[in-house]
Amino acid sequence: MLGSIVEGLIIAISGWESVVFYLIVTIGLMVAGGIIGCKKQELVKKYLTACIGAYIFMRGWTYYFGGYPSELEMYDMMMTENTDPLEFTGLFWLYVCVFVGSVFAFVFI
Repeated sequence: MLGSIVEGLIIAISGWESVVFYLIVTIGLMVAGGIIGCKKQELVKKYLTACIGAYIFMRGWTYYFGGYPSELEMYDMMMTENTDPLEFTGLFWLYVCVFVGSVFAFVFI
């Protein structure tokens, strides 16, 4: 999940899309998360629960109001060469702010 979020932000900020980079980021963060999860179990429970809860909370709002591309749309854009680039509007960045703010709020609540 974190790999998809990081990759989505990189696409939104830079417009650079690469399937290989997507896989490297996703797999790298999965391995790092597994290692950290074995070493710091309580810390991971606290922050991972906050991240997942914030993501589900944010994605719930995106289904009602739109303006946030799905992970499948981003993946299809990377796999197909002649596709229109995704448009990241102000609503997208509002969702990113809601996600980040929710993570901080859920960690301390």
